Amino acid sequence: MKEINKESLEEIFNLLKEREKVFWYSDYSFLTEHKGHRPGALHLYLGVAHGGKSTLMRSLLIDALKRCNKEKKILVWLSEETENDFLIEFSMALAHLNQIDAKVLLSKILIHSEMNYSNIFPKSDVKLKYKYFKETILNEEIDLILFDNLTTSEFYMDRSIEDQSYFIRDLKEVVSKANKPFIMVAHTGADMTENSHRLISMNDIRGCKSVINIVQHCYILQRFQINDCYYPTLRITKHRGQSVENKMFYLFFDKDRNLYIKDKCINFLELKDNFKRRNVL
Repeated sequence: MKEINKESLEEIFNLLKEREKVFWYSDYSFLTEHKGHRPGALHLYLGVAHGGKSTLMRSLLIDALKRCNKEKKILVWLSEETENDFLIEFSMALAHLNQIDAKVLLSKILIHSEMNYSNIFPKSDVKLKYKYFKETILNEEIDLILFDNLTTSEFYMDRSIEDQSYFIRDLKEVVSKANKPFIMVAHTGADMTENSHRLISMNDIRGCKSVINIVQHCYILQRFQINDCYYPTLRITKHRGQSVENKMFYLFFDKDRNLYIKDKCINFLELKDNFKRRNVL
């Protein structure tokens, strides 16, 4: 039996204080529910292909850039877009700002795309690429990481379940050591679509199911098409170490900026009613 001494109690109290601390403030209600993205934690955003996940990532990026340390940057790691493709889309999202403010935000981003690997690695050496990936995460100049997309990354896609499990476990260790929020997107399996007969669950993730056990926070993005309009929702389905009162939210979409500009809490009955009203093939 382990005796709880004075030092152990002090450590427990310090851990409790950490749970209550807000490290990254946000304008989004669903994030303030658990005091923002947590340093050293994996945050998973799950949804169907072409279901608005990258749009949400751009929205969260702008939100985070407002609070980013002036001396540091936010790493955007891409697996589906080239660096230029991302910059074009993101510049459109900043079009409402004046040029000076837009340049300030852009200067805080470090973009890396797996599709531009040939510029760095002349040979297809996955181990070397993964070493570079981890070194970039641990870089002291990086304040937060956005990974779009886990399930289409060279480190995960087309790998065995065992390799996928090893990757996510090793990633958790690296992120914990870096003590930075790690925000990543993942696809559901191909059998899950916007017109599916049920709500998306965490186990619908494409590939290795142990990802869900390893991440500390999970959010499910699911939108329903009702007539000619979309009803985008976000549900908090995992929040380890944090108490959460509200778990269901509606996302307000700005078509001109192609961003989710704000959110509001909704209750189960509203979610259920709109799910029933969705277009079904």
